[in-house]
Amino acid sequence: MSQANWKNVNNWHWTEKNCAEWAKKYFTSSLIDIKYTGKNKEIVKITSVESVTGDADLNQRKGKILTLYDLEIKLKWAGYLDGDEEDQDSAIRGSLTIPEVAHDSEADDYVFDVRLDNDTKAGWGLKELVRTELSKLLVPEFAKFPNAMIQQNLGDVYINDSSFVANNSKIPKIKSHINKEEEQPHVKAFKAGESGLTLSGINLNSNQMDQSKTSRIKLESEFMASASDIFDALLNIDKVKLWTRSSNISISPKPSTTFSLFGGNIRGQLEIADKDNFKIVQKWRNNSWQEHHYSTVTIELKQSDGSTKLHLTQIDVPTTDLDATKANWDNYYFKPIKTTFGWGFSV
Repeated sequence: MSQANWKNVNNWHWTEKNCAEWAKKYFTSSLIDIKYTGKNKEIVKITSVESVTGDADLNQRKGKILTLYDLEIKLKWAGYLDGDEEDQDSAIRGSLTIPEVAHDSEADDYVFDVRLDNDTKAGWGLKELVRTELSKLLVPEFAKFPNAMIQQNLGDVYINDSSFVANNSKIPKIKSHINKEEEQPHVKAFKAGESGLTLSGINLNSNQMDQSKTSRIKLESEFMASASDIFDALLNIDKVKLWTRSSNISISPKPSTTFSLFGGNIRGQLEIADKDNFKIVQKWRNNSWQEHHYSTVTIELKQSDGSTKLHLTQIDVPTTDLDATKANWDNYYFKPIKTTFGWGFSV
């Protein structure tokens, strides 16, 4: 049992495993040699998996298992006009790229970019078979991926009852994001809780946690956008729906209003929204924190020629959640905003 699991009594804390390398091996094993035979005995088949890139994570929190992945898969294919797979000299070859195989992808979402290595008239018909027929045979393999990831990696994130003498953990609930509204794609640690708090009647300025058990976060991120655009992206509900990829949110640029993001697992209240000076102050909590405990988030935007730097300070963050919170500002706020609106930097 890993050290992380040893501490994770009752599967309460958030644990995750990076399954990117495993995903490469899985698709290399499952996709090679898939083939389709046409009406005239012509054959097209997958010959190799050139690359599998992107993210694939298996997560466990409070006994729930979540699969989160977004992969690009590049394949090589070969076609045989006369159906003779042994005649490698006459094979027509090409590439097939699937730019997004993700946990929230449905069967008709997949895009198949089919190309010929040598664009000849003889290969046009085979290329079309790859696009219209061979591609369909790949979709069931994509559908099997989340369950396979769970079955082969579950032991690294979930402690079976037999692993502890005194363990009251229940069988984990498996969620693979079939319901897009229920499980948003940009959420890992921010999906920790099951329901949010009602903020009415709660003193957001009270210290609910021993200050010796909290810490401060300071972050900086640069965007290729104006300060005004970033300010709007953070508080305009229509913009926030885009980068969270969810309609199940509430937020307003009006001070003293509450907000709820990521299925209610990030909640708080807007204290200051100063668009003249591009400053935002929020009372902010993760629903997995101690009840009624709020941190204070201050965001300041500093615009220069061609870009804007976002400076974030967050105080009263539970020390036990410091690293995860710090990472997730980048993973689930900054990066999705840059990707959604094209405000990142090209390398």
